[in-house]
Amino acid sequence: MLGPLTRTSTFIASLALAANPPETFAQARTRGPLSVSVVAGYQFETAIWSVAQPYGAGAETLRLGNKFAGGLALWAAAEWTFATHFELEAVLRYLELPIRRTCAPIRLDPQSGLDRACRNTNAKVVNGSYGGAIAVLYRPLPQAGWSPYFRTGVGYLSQDVSTVQVFGLFRDLSPRNGSMSVDAAIGLDGPWGARRRWYVEVGDLVFAADRVTAPADSSGITRTSARVVHYLGARVGMRIDLVAEAKR
Repeated sequence: MLGPLTRTSTFIASLALAANPPETFAQARTRGPLSVSVVAGYQFETAIWSVAQPYGAGAETLRLGNKFAGGLALWAAAEWTFATHFELEAVLRYLELPIRRTCAPIRLDPQSGLDRACRNTNAKVVNGSYGGAIAVLYRPLPQAGWSPYFRTGVGYLSQDVSTVQVFGLFRDLSPRNGSMSVDAAIGLDGPWGARRRWYVEVGDLVFAADRVTAPADSSGITRTSARVVHYLGARVGMRIDLVAEAKR
């Protein structure tokens, strides 16, 4: 039977262990079957198309184009661990997906005033895009405190602004409303308090966008085609383990 001094020492040691867990416990990952994530990030500018366009009687030439400008990315996700190394993830996301319409003079008549109009075209058009995806997340070290992972998935991305129209020269007869998307990412997460983990990742969002493939005629009609766009981004988020709530 333990004496009073021994019981007191055991109690104090237990409190110290709870306040300052050994490194092995601090670095071990508690994996629950269900978690939710909130994410914020930034997508980097990527070009869609560029074409040399004769203007007026053909004495002037402009290089016109469209880009997806850099923009904010926000999303929320739910993850379900269905195997030792794998999680199934459902994602709802919002991207700014702004269009940057560009115009650069190649040959201009100094008296035409076209240079000023061209400069005014270099502006960003805000385009909010909504979508979702289903992804599979693979962890090579599922129990590690600092856990790298790979994710790939398929989804849908809305597009509400034409990627063809620019400078009043190109008419978009059938604007795209959206497209299927494929995304892949590599990331790393680490502990952040009880049942929470933070993570950082870089990824590639791949989807289709309409592009101009030839100069427009006098009526503004041009040839277009669908192009695969790689929209790279970097993100940071927080994952909350719901295992405690799930057991109630």
